[in-house]
Amino acid sequence: MDRLYEKALEYKKTKLWKKLSDSQLIAVEHSDGTIGYCCIMGKMGQHIALAVYPGEEGLSSLRNLYYNSPFDPIWVNREKMILQSCISCSFENMDDLHESEKKLLRTYCSSHNIRLRGKNSCPKFERMQPYRVPWFLKDETDKKYMEEALGACTELSKRLEAGILSVSDLSEGVEEGLKIVLAKVMPEGTFQWSSTVLPDFKEEEYETDVKFSEVLAARVRRSKKHGPDWMCDVFLCPAPVLNEDSEENIADELREAPFLPLLSIILNSDEKPISCEQCKADDDYAKQFTEKALNDMLNIGKPKKITVMNDRAYNMYLKLARYLGIELDFADYCDELEEAEDQLYYSMEGGLPDDGEEIEFSEEEKEYMYEIINSAGDFSKLDDMDLFSLYYAATAMDFEIPEDKLSLLKKEVNRRSGQM
Repeated sequence: MDRLYEKALEYKKTKLWKKLSDSQLIAVEHSDGTIGYCCIMGKMGQHIALAVYPGEEGLSSLRNLYYNSPFDPIWVNREKMILQSCISCSFENMDDLHESEKKLLRTYCSSHNIRLRGKNSCPKFERMQPYRVPWFLKDETDKKYMEEALGACTELSKRLEAGILSVSDLSEGVEEGLKIVLAKVMPEGTFQWSSTVLPDFKEEEYETDVKFSEVLAARVRRSKKHGPDWMCDVFLCPAPVLNEDSEENIADELREAPFLPLLSIILNSDEKPISCEQCKADDDYAKQFTEKALNDMLNIGKPKKITVMNDRAYNMYLKLARYLGIELDFADYCDELEEAEDQLYYSMEGGLPDDGEEIEFSEEEKEYMYEIINSAGDFSKLDDMDLFSLYYAATAMDFEIPEDKLSLLKKEVNRRSGQM
């Protein structure tokens, strides 16, 4: 870990996050040929970090996060956060580190005669994988990616200071074909600078040929028992499940990141819950959930219509619905499902959010947001991440903004949300 700490502390000295926004991506061609997409966070002064999104899978997870909408339920945007595939180096307070991280960092600082002063001075490394809790950085390849990304971003800061590049040379956004800066890691450890374009956006594909029990399905098909229509969804559970080999010693560092299961919820047209099942995403969740649905149909009757709200649920039920002659309806919005999922989400998160809790902005955050407000005009040229962050601050956190500007901000948010 010594090299990682060395590179992280060198990067922190650059304060690159004060020059660039988190929408100005940097590409790094790693020593094994993989392209990592670097997101530099911290311009608002709250969360200082460098995240590396390896390959197209990583980039796709960043794009999904980038197109968050403030109008989506909290658990939808939370799921996009959890489905990130990235390696992160953030700067935290010592008290925010795990005991094993504190020990490693203190040993490094002691052996190199380093004293860490002030808040957010301690490097913290994490691996984020889809359907897993953010976890300790253990894989040697991931460590190498982070080391190379930190080195490239430190070198980029030097090039900006020397005037070889300017901030305006770095494109903003994640659109297909966008030209961005590329740093290629050379054998001797230096970097070769050029540019590359962002690849095409790849939508997540879900299995449509779902296997289910033919015996159960045949029984439901022959059954004369009919029931009310269903509303169904499959979404990510916010509460982690420990791995079986880790449950004996929860207090110690676990060998693997706990997983976050998928939940299947079924309501009938009277808004009464029929079932709520959970399953690991890397298991055959579609088979497990559809077979539970078939058993429910045998017990309470087959619905004439099933309404779903996302692609995952639609593809899961598609083959079964066709076999049983059930109408499958895709709805962009379903009040009953959203209310049920909100209740489930908050109950697993530990209760409803405290409406009385005040969230305060640092002076640096306020200065940055006022800078955006004063220079943004009608907000049409603001990138999505800044636009929606400002909207959330103005509407959910009572950040004071002039009425005329707030009206323009809401108008632009509504326009872009309608395009997503």
